[in-house]
Amino acid sequence: MNKEIIDFINLWVGKKIENINNICEMLDICFSDNLVLHGMGLTRIFLNDDLIISTIDYNSWDESESKHNDEWFNTNRYKNQVIGGKVTNISINRFNDLFVELDNGVRIECYI
Repeated sequence: MNKEIIDFINLWVGKKIENINNICEMLDICFSDNLVLHGMGLTRIFLNDDLIISTIDYNSWDESESKHNDEWFNTNRYKNQVIGGKVTNISINRFNDLFVELDNGVRIECYI
């Protein structure tokens, strides 16, 4: 893997999550120092190995109100448990999928 990529992802270690935003089948995860992870594809957030937020849950939309889906519901439900977590480990696999582990039992997976 390219050294520049490794150096960049290592900048995230020690950063805290400050906010999570939903944007139509995407998750923006805002970290300290103005770093933002823009999960445009399949993005999943686990808490202690339980799947709590997934962009695929947008498919449960009722087609009447943009916030009427499980993605928004679960983001609002679990946001306070995710915010404040500090990155302890970050990695990219050979397919460029991104995995972020936090000190509060949260794991974020972003798939290409």
